[in-house]
Amino acid sequence: MQVAIVVGVALFMIGIGGFGLVSPPGLARFVARWESRRGLWAAAVLRIGFGLILGGVAPATRTPLTFHILAVLTVCAGLALPGLGLARFKRILAGWRDLPPRWVRLWVVFPVGLGIFLLWSVLA
Repeated sequence: MQVAIVVGVALFMIGIGGFGLVSPPGLARFVARWESRRGLWAAAVLRIGFGLILGGVAPATRTPLTFHILAVLTVCAGLALPGLGLARFKRILAGWRDLPPRWVRLWVVFPVGLGIFLLWSVLA
């Protein structure tokens, strides 16, 4: 079950990144949907949950140490997110959303690459 969740999240990351490559304004509209208290808490819970899943599936992957490191970083990011507060969270998202399209395209290479790495690691 955990492997299926990692595969699903990896495919989502690749899809969202691909969407951002094709349509930076469309990705900006998607990001804007998270600019609320509910979005902040949802992002935190999703990060914590996914980090725990990464840690649980790590021993069965090709790169267990990397998965453990990603798990710790993801859980820490999820725990820290509410500490930012809604105003800072909105400013961060607004700053990202206002990037020129070429910078958005550069940024979305990271989730595509990470998603491909996750798939490669768990589908051993």
